[in-house]
Amino acid sequence: MRVDNQKAAKSRFHVNARAKKPETGKIACALTEKSPGTAVYVSTRKAASPVIPSEAKESIDLYLSLGSNLGDREANIKAALTALNRSYGRYKRLSRIIETAPEGFDSPNAFLNCVVRYRVKRWSDDNWLDCCHILSRIKEIERRLGRDVPEQYDAVERDAAGRRVYHDRPIDIDILFYGDYRGGDSLVTVPHPRIAERGFVLRPLREIATQTLRKQFPEYF
Repeated sequence: MRVDNQKAAKSRFHVNARAKKPETGKIACALTEKSPGTAVYVSTRKAASPVIPSEAKESIDLYLSLGSNLGDREANIKAALTALNRSYGRYKRLSRIIETAPEGFDSPNAFLNCVVRYRVKRWSDDNWLDCCHILSRIKEIERRLGRDVPEQYDAVERDAAGRRVYHDRPIDIDILFYGDYRGGDSLVTVPHPRIAERGFVLRPLREIATQTLRKQFPEYF
């Protein structure tokens, strides 16, 4: 992999698509412990659509950003890509890896960042539910590569002003785009809400973005 310089155990979780919120009876996407009855996140969304039979599944573009600033950074990214390839097939496009200064927190450890595009089969006819499944797999990969992933995904650390607190990490994987989907909730929002303010995402994204993506999301290009 080329690097451009710029200044500056199985997973404990699975997606339970039928966890109900008692007060409303609505179906939730719950990230749960191996014990099926313990939900750590419950959404108030309405019932998710059924799973699509394998013979009827369509393919859709999935864009992910990867970053690392601890340990052997390039090896961490390679390991994450290998794990993602096992789940989604070999990627269609991979940007160059760039080196960037940490954003949002102070650290002497620079990041390596890249963006990758996969062509994946849809799991259901509900984009949000599909993204929940992808998020669950991403968190499993991050955990296996040494990142401390909180049991409740949306229970992130915040400072006294309510701003999210960031730390050094061996790997960070974010969902950027899933087809032309726009939506989500506190668990997962697509497109990623901070793409526009992150140069370390925009630079590699613009390198590999298809014309279709550019037309669907012109605000980023």
